[in-house]
Amino acid sequence: MQKQTATLLLLALSFPALAAPGGRKDDPGTLTLLMENDAFAATDRHYTNGLEISWLSAPRGDDSVASNIAEWLPGSGNAQVRVGWQFGQSIFTPADKDSRKLVTDERPYAAWLYGGVSIVSVTRSHIDTVSLLLGTVGPNAKGDVLQSAVHEWLDDGESLGWANQVGNQAGGMLIVDRKWRTPVRRGEWLSADVMPHLGISLGNVAGYANAGFTLRLGNDLDHDFGPPHIRPSLPGSGYFMPSENWAWYLFAGADGRVVDRNIFVDDNDLEPLLDIQKRRWVTDVQTGFVLTRGDFRMACTFVRRSEEFDRQLEPDRFGSLAFTWRF
Repeated sequence: MQKQTATLLLLALSFPALAAPGGRKDDPGTLTLLMENDAFAATDRHYTNGLEISWLSAPRGDDSVASNIAEWLPGSGNAQVRVGWQFGQSIFTPADKDSRKLVTDERPYAAWLYGGVSIVSVTRSHIDTVSLLLGTVGPNAKGDVLQSAVHEWLDDGESLGWANQVGNQAGGMLIVDRKWRTPVRRGEWLSADVMPHLGISLGNVAGYANAGFTLRLGNDLDHDFGPPHIRPSLPGSGYFMPSENWAWYLFAGADGRVVDRNIFVDDNDLEPLLDIQKRRWVTDVQTGFVLTRGDFRMACTFVRRSEEFDRQLEPDRFGSLAFTWRF
C-alpha cells in the first residue's frame, strides 16, 4: 500500500505544474460525482459497483504544461486544454456469492482502487482525452469493506467469498481517445448529431483498442460531448457549457473493443486455479438521457455489456448516474 500512496502523492505534487496558469473566472472547472451499479438493472453479478469523483479544471493557458502536451495531438490547434483529476473504485464479484470457496468457472472477486490525471483538449468538432490511472488491485483496494458496508446498510445478503479475491498488485492504465461531434440536423427546438469515437488503453489492468459511436436527439447539443462513464465504458467527459434554459437530449451508443488484457478475468494470480478465459471481443450498448440547467448537469445511462469470459451465461447489465457542477 505504501507504493500506491507514494504514487498518489506524486500525482498531487505535480498538480501545480499541470494546472498553472489559472483559468478564466467566466469558464470555471467542473466537479463530477459518478456512480455505476448493477442494482439499477435489477442484477447482482460481475461488474457490480463503480464510484468515481473527478475534477476538470478551467482552460489552461497556452504556456502551461498541459497545453504543450496537447499540441502533440493531431488537429489540436485552437483547442481549449483542461486538466482533470479523478479518484475511484470498481468492484467485481462472481454470480455465485454464497460460496465461501473459490468459484472456478466464474470471474473472481476483485477490486480496483485508483487515482488519475487527465489532459482534455476541446475544439468545436472533437474532444481528446489522455488519462493516466494508477492504483492497486486486490485486498488493498478495500472492495470487500465497501460492499459489506453497503449491503449491511441496505439489509441485503452478504457476499461470502471475498477471501478468494485477486491478490494485491500495483496497476496502471494509459488511455487515449478521441470523440467527434458531427451535426445531422440543427433546429431551434430539436437537433440531432452522431459522435464516433476511437480509443486505446495500455497497461497491466486493461489493454484494449476500441471504436464506436453515439447518436443524440435533443436541444442545445453543442453544450457537451456526452456524460462521463467509468472505463471501459463509452468515453465521455465532465466538460459541458451552461444552459440558460433547460437543455436535454436522449442518446444511444455502441462500442466494440478488442481485448488484450483484463486483470479482473485472467492475467492475475488466481488464473492457474480458474477454468475460464477472457473473450477477445466485447461490446457495450448504452441508452440514456441528459438534463442540463444553468451550471448543473445530470445524466442517466443504462448499459448492456456482452460476455467477458467464455463460460459467462448471459450479458451483464448496469446503470450509471452522473452529476456535474460548474463552479
